[in-house]
This record gives sequence, C-alpha cells and structure tokens, in this order.
Amino acid sequence: MKKWLVPVIVVSLLFVSYAPAVEAALAQRDEVKCDPFLNGLASFIIPGWGQWLNEERGKAVFHIAVGVGLIATPILLAGTPIALLAALGRLVWGGYSGYDAFMICVAKHDKAGK
Repeated sequence: MKKWLVPVIVVSLLFVSYAPAVEAALAQRDEVKCDPFLNGLASFIIPGWGQWLNEERGKAVFHIAVGVGLIATPILLAGTPIALLAALGRLVWGGYSGYDAFMICVAKHDKAGK
C-alpha cells in the first residue's frame, strides 16, 4: 500500500467526523446556516466539505469520491504523465467544488432575503 494513501483515508475520516459537529454548531443560528466564504474554502481544501455544510449530501459524496480519486491517482501512478494530469485535475476539481459550494450558499442567502 502506498504511504500517501493512509493520510488520505485519515483526512477523509476526520472530515466525516468533523462535518456533523460543524453542522450542529451552524444549526443553532437563527439565520441561514452557511457562510459562502467558509463553505467555498472548505470545499476547495477538501472537495465535498462545502457541499456537506450546505446540506447537499448526495453532491458532497460525489465531490468527495472524485477528490479522493484525483488524490489517489498520482500516488498510484507516480512517474507517469497521467499522475501529473491527475494532480492538476485535483486543483481544478477543488476550484470547481469551492465555487459550487460558494454559489449554493449565496443562493440560499438570496432566497432568505439577506
């Protein structure tokens, strides 16, 4: 097993355990339960985290799966051109995931009239 695969799995497990705590803290607010910047940044760092915070569970699982695949591919195929392409794809996917989480949260604020 590759050395980098274990940290990826650990980070994923930490994400899954931390997200409900963040969600519970946000649920105590009386206002819309999202911060566009925080959700976008969270989803850029760990694709799917912002979607989870936006209460889009299905989309979050999809974003996490693609993100893990794009992290595991360069590790498993080290030294090949596909590894570099997957590493760049991870940055692009993180950017898209962050943008999506940001825009969904902004739409929630607009819908709530804030």
